[in-house]
Amino acid sequence: MAGVVFYSMTLFGNGSFLVFTVYEGMAMLFALAVYIRIALKKSMRGAATISSGIGLTIAAAALQAGSLGFTFIWPLDHNGIFHLVQFPALVLLAHGLQSSIVNRKS
Repeated sequence: MAGVVFYSMTLFGNGSFLVFTVYEGMAMLFALAVYIRIALKKSMRGAATISSGIGLTIAAAALQAGSLGFTFIWPLDHNGIFHLVQFPALVLLAHGLQSSIVNRKS
């Protein structure tokens, strides 16, 4: 249902990136809340690591939406900073997922 609403808003909003940003933000916050709850209940191994990865992904997106930039060896704009932060977030997500799969097999 949320996908249908998002698609409709994109059509009527002339493809505005803001619509995507709001939709993605809501989806990520929902996923973060779910995995934090699972981690607190200790019902899935790796849930805390996945929560950390999702939180870092949200932080990366917030940095990308801003105008921060700096030079470290070469100049980095807000997109470069996003990718620097997103890389460890993906590592955390992959590690958490691997932990949850290994837990199910054993």
